[in-house]
Amino acid sequence: MALSLDDKTRLAELKLPDDVAVRARLERWMIQTGWNDADIADAIPKADGRSYARSSVNLYRRGCYPGTKKGDETRAIRAALVELMDANPTALERHMQGKTYRTESYRKVRRAFFKALDRGWAYCVDGPPGTQKTRLLLSLCAELEASDAEKNGRARRALYVYCRPRMSRRDLLTEISMEAGIMPRGFIGERIRKLRHYFAARRVLLIIDEGQHLDDDGLETVRELLDQPPYFGLLFAGTHNLRRKFEQLELEQWRSRLQKFIELEGLSEDELREIWVSEVGSLTEKKVKELANYCRVRDYRKRDTSYLSARNLFFAIEQEKVQENDR
Repeated sequence: MALSLDDKTRLAELKLPDDVAVRARLERWMIQTGWNDADIADAIPKADGRSYARSSVNLYRRGCYPGTKKGDETRAIRAALVELMDANPTALERHMQGKTYRTESYRKVRRAFFKALDRGWAYCVDGPPGTQKTRLLLSLCAELEASDAEKNGRARRALYVYCRPRMSRRDLLTEISMEAGIMPRGFIGERIRKLRHYFAARRVLLIIDEGQHLDDDGLETVRELLDQPPYFGLLFAGTHNLRRKFEQLELEQWRSRLQKFIELEGLSEDELREIWVSEVGSLTEKKVKELANYCRVRDYRKRDTSYLSARNLFFAIEQEKVQENDR
C-alpha cells in the first residue's frame, strides 16, 4: 500500500540518520538484544497498521531494500527501526545516557579497564554486592564506544559477558561471539580461532562479570585468548569467591598472569553526600549520618568491617524522589 500524502509529509519532516548509520546501529542492537529479523518485523508497523515482512527487514539489513540507493524511499522503514530502537535501548545505550559519578571505585575500575584493554593484561575486580561493579563496567564500555565510534574498523572493543552458574565452555564462547557480532558456529577451537582472527588488528577487552561462576575449563578457555595473538585484555569481576578461586594451588598459571586484584571498598561519606546533593538537593549533617547508617552493609571479606552500599544509596534516592512527587 502506497504512503498517503500526510505520511510522506510527516516522514519528510523527520531528522533521520542515513541508511548506513541505521544499519550499523541495527546490527549492534540485534546482537545485544538477541532479536532476529522476524521479531523486528512483528514490532515495526507500516503506515497502514500492518507489519513488515521478515524478508523486508533482512533485505534492508543487507542493503538490498528497494530504494536504498535513493535514500528517500527507505524513510518509512528507517523511521520505524529508529523508533523501535529508541523505545527499547540496550543496556549499553542506557548507560551512555545515564550519569556516572567519578567515585574512587570508578577511578580504580577505569584504570584497570584501560590498562587491560591497551596492554593485554588481566585484572580481577573484587567487590561485595552493592558496590555497582556491573554498572561501572557497562558505563566504561559505553565510554569506550563513544570515544572510538568514528574509528571504523580500528576501534577498540570491550566485550561484556555475564557468567551464569554452571556455564559450559561452549555457552561461554557463544556469549562472547554474540557480543562480538560473530555467529557462534563450529567447535570450541574453531570459535576461538574466529575470535582471534576477527580482532587480529584491534585491541579488545573481554569482561567476565560474576567470574566466580566460571569453572576451570572456562578459565582455560579465556586464558587462551589472553596468551595468544592478538592478546585479549581480560577483566574479571565478582565477589570474594572469585579471589579464592584464583588463590587455589591448581590455578598457579592464572596467578602469574593476573596483574592485580582491585578491591572495591564502597562509597565514602563525601561521595555519598555529593551524589545525594546532585540527585536530590541539600543534605544536613544529621541526614548524612542517617543515610550512612541506612547504606552501611557488613563486608564479609573482612572481619568486623562494613562499607557504604551504592545500591542502597540509589534506592534511597529513588524513594526520596517518589515521596517528593507525592507531596
